[in-house]
Amino acid sequence: MTFLLSDITIRSVAASSGPDGGWEIVFTSPHDGLHHQLYADGELADFTETPTQRHFRIEGSPAPRQFVIGAVDAEHRLANLSALLPAELRCPAWVYHARIVPPPPGTACRLELLGDHATGQMDPLPLATLTLETDSLPRWGFGRGRFGQEAMGHDLVDAPGLGGGAFGAGMLGADAELLSLTAALPEEGTHQLLLRTVAGDGSFADGQLMHVESHPPPQPLASITAVSYDDGKLTLALSA
Repeated sequence: MTFLLSDITIRSVAASSGPDGGWEIVFTSPHDGLHHQLYADGELADFTETPTQRHFRIEGSPAPRQFVIGAVDAEHRLANLSALLPAELRCPAWVYHARIVPPPPGTACRLELLGDHATGQMDPLPLATLTLETDSLPRWGFGRGRFGQEAMGHDLVDAPGLGGGAFGAGMLGADAELLSLTAALPEEGTHQLLLRTVAGDGSFADGQLMHVESHPPPQPLASITAVSYDDGKLTLALSA
């Protein structure tokens, strides 16, 4: 499997002029014949439709703080290959990844990750949500994951008890797939985070309050305006 990060250069990140907002990312790459994937804050955000495409468009505001582009074979362009990214790109310091053991079979619920945006006041609007019916969640016993799908030919992608999941937490002692909730923390400082489980009747249970430090890089500029020009100093003043 091909997954290349070298010699790919992001030329520009600009606010989209479309009615729904978003961001346009333009890049150059010498990897002709391959498709490209865009990872935003460690998560797969988009992929190219043709090998010659050299731009992406994603929705949302504010913009992710980190973009990474990888070149892949056509048959893998839809696959989330973030596990192959270096650790500092896969798990940026300003992104929180919650890993959760599924509730018992037959339990319908919604998981919510709440945060305070580093203000000390918890926001009732969740940072991330996940609605699930646990009967549909995959569970594996020892050695029942996908053979050879991990890096270096290991069998760890879908064998939770052997690398990414909860050993023995599933039915009859089988391994359980760990659920994942991911949220970017764009505000500098200490964030308070809370994982809430909401039942179908609206009742809920809160987990332990967590404190997470976030030190994100600067956000891409949405726009730049020329303010003045000094002929004597040949200096152009800009405002963002």
